[in-house]
Amino acid sequence: MTLTNDSIITALLTNDTNAAAASELGISESYLYKRMKSDAFQRAFSDAKAVIFAKCLEQAQRMLLKSVSTMAEIMDDINNAPQVRLNAAQAIITTVTRLQSAAAREREENSPYNIIW
Repeated sequence: MTLTNDSIITALLTNDTNAAAASELGISESYLYKRMKSDAFQRAFSDAKAVIFAKCLEQAQRMLLKSVSTMAEIMDDINNAPQVRLNAAQAIITTVTRLQSAAAREREENSPYNIIW
């Protein structure tokens, strides 16, 4: 088996530890770390994480409207306890505030995926 950056990246992203990734690949951890230090690997790993982040963000955006609608239903249901309704209202406010902050940061940075891992 040829050990490519893609196979190393897949192992790193699908295992809980670097040791488990190295074991899956049949290599030592020290060799794994050596490969991980290369600039080409770092770029490929960063790109892979950016793709994963973008896909997660897309999925979250698709679920966002349904989530806010569900919180609004809970908030508006007079049969729910006042604390439950208040919690739903606070969740909506928090969600909207975070989204507004994220949108403002994105505009300021002019970068759709400013990822720090």
